[in-house]
Amino acid sequence: MDRKYRKLVLLTPITLLYSLLIGGGFWIILKESFGNIPTLGFEDVTFSYYSKAMYTNGFFHSVLFAIYLAVVSSVLSMVIGTWTAYRLTRAKNQKLKRLINSIMGLGIVLPYLYMVFLTMLFFSQSGVISRLLHALNLIHLPSDFPNLLYGRLGIGIIIVYVLKGIPFVTLLTMNVMSQISIDFEQVAMTLGGNNKQIFKKIYLPLSRDTIVWSGMVLFAYDLGSFEVPYIFSNLKSKSFSVMLYSEYLKPSIASIPITMAMTVILFGIGIISVILFALLVRTVIRRFHR
Repeated sequence: MDRKYRKLVLLTPITLLYSLLIGGGFWIILKESFGNIPTLGFEDVTFSYYSKAMYTNGFFHSVLFAIYLAVVSSVLSMVIGTWTAYRLTRAKNQKLKRLINSIMGLGIVLPYLYMVFLTMLFFSQSGVISRLLHALNLIHLPSDFPNLLYGRLGIGIIIVYVLKGIPFVTLLTMNVMSQISIDFEQVAMTLGGNNKQIFKKIYLPLSRDTIVWSGMVLFAYDLGSFEVPYIFSNLKSKSFSVMLYSEYLKPSIASIPITMAMTVILFGIGIISVILFALLVRTVIRRFHR
């Protein structure tokens, strides 16, 4: 049997299992979003719950805020992670390279809540940076440090996402860049190419698919993530996942179909936005290395 088809056959059992579990759960949510919940006395099938979901106070703002967080954090992670991978791939100091690799590996292993703690430790108004600036007389009081964590721009959320995203992009991209033949670089240097041109014309195009794929994964996760926006959100700027959680906590049975409709809407928005994001990133990279 061909090696490619052999891998597909071996993956078939786990693929079917996950398809049944995820597909079955999604089918139940889809039915309930149309108001078909016989155990609770909802027998009719109607689209009205989707309109009620979209007319919920703050619905569109929460969706746009979630997309904004995902786009900004994913782009920053891809840009910084790709450049870091390139520098590490061409680094001559092996000890420094191993040290940074270890730090990046630790960044992937640490849970998001640990990154939340580190972000609060350094970037809060009573954190390390604010106290350091106060000690240097750059600010009058530690409380004069800007409120980054709980502001309307969601900077605290973005910091956490970027701290987790950079190691992910770096290690994946570096694994691809390290396999690029040194002959390409030597030919480019012979023709007078500098570091920027070598990165732009050789390393970036050959690792484009990995960069786009890693960006898609980060974007999808950041779009639907709950714990970080929940900790750092405020009353005026809530991510869609936080708003959805608030709807789940409502004691009214009548709100259950509306909540399920919101879940389906989030799923649809996620698929569409991830595809558009990937196409946009691929187009930008293609134009950049021309």
